[in-house]
Amino acid sequence: MGDVRRSFHFGLTSRDMFEVTQMRELTWGWSKARIWLNESPGWNYEAARVAERHLLADGMRDGKRRCMAVEMFVPTGPMARYGGLGATFVPEQNENLRVQVLVSAEQALPFPEALAFRSETARIGFPEEYVQGLLEGVAQFEGTPELGTGTLSFCWAIHGEVGSSIQFFQRISRAVIRLLCHQKQALSDEDLLELLR
Repeated sequence: MGDVRRSFHFGLTSRDMFEVTQMRELTWGWSKARIWLNESPGWNYEAARVAERHLLADGMRDGKRRCMAVEMFVPTGPMARYGGLGATFVPEQNENLRVQVLVSAEQALPFPEALAFRSETARIGFPEEYVQGLLEGVAQFEGTPELGTGTLSFCWAIHGEVGSSIQFFQRISRAVIRLLCHQKQALSDEDLLELLR
């Protein structure tokens, strides 16, 4: 447990992943989401440090490397929740699940293609203020052990200056983990909506 500077895993090749690689867009009510299935969302940023936590896991489930990313926009009255997270998972034969979060430097680049309201300022990166909350949420989520042993790296992120929060990033992280655990080769829109909720 704690913050460390170590190597992290991302940049998977198509040979390492499922056959299906694509970006999907979903709308329900006024809410919207983009989901990247086994491909990078392109939210690359310089990491000031890597925060890390080790969790108990029950053996390696399979040898498939994979990556998923989710961007979500959910209006709630006059406010709107917004954020995005992407992660890679590399199965490894060891005793635990290593969770890593790439913490962005202070000067985050703007992200003009965001799903958020125009009044929102979206930026690429994952600020320090959300790191411990994300790690706690991943540790407490009952679906996390289903990944098995290996390295889970949250290496892509976007945040809004107004609409992001620890609780919303925890929700997005649960969706990303559910996607990483899912075994179906093809996911319908209904399947994806269920995983987002």
